[in-house]
Amino acid sequence: MSAATGEMLTRSAVNQDGIVRASSLADAPGAIRITARDVNLGTGSLTDASGMQGGTIEIGGGWQGSGTLAHATNVSIAHGAAVRVDATADGGAGGTVAVWSDGETRFAGEITARGRARARAVPSRPRGIT
Repeated sequence: MSAATGEMLTRSAVNQDGIVRASSLADAPGAIRITARDVNLGTGSLTDASGMQGGTIEIGGGWQGSGTLAHATNVSIAHGAAVRVDATADGGAGGTVAVWSDGETRFAGEITARGRARARAVPSRPRGIT
């Protein structure tokens, strides 16, 4: 990141009120990275990296502030905002969501990272039962 880009970031804001989706045609997990000085996910917004395997979403920074994503100063996720990294395939694992700020983080939304267990065949009439 250049100094000019870094300075622009410190004066910026992301106000997400719609739908952001990331998926792959090759069944690879999707990834969404959102950052600015102030990040706001509004009521009714959907940030979704679900797929065969759950994806990764980083909002305001990486896991526990790690990684290369520039840190937000403030992050707000409103009531009614949804962040999803669910697996859609049998045996798929849910993904990872990181919400990070160096200042204030306000969270009232919903995060899901659901996996899908493999289906099992269950005998309809096990031996010994009549």
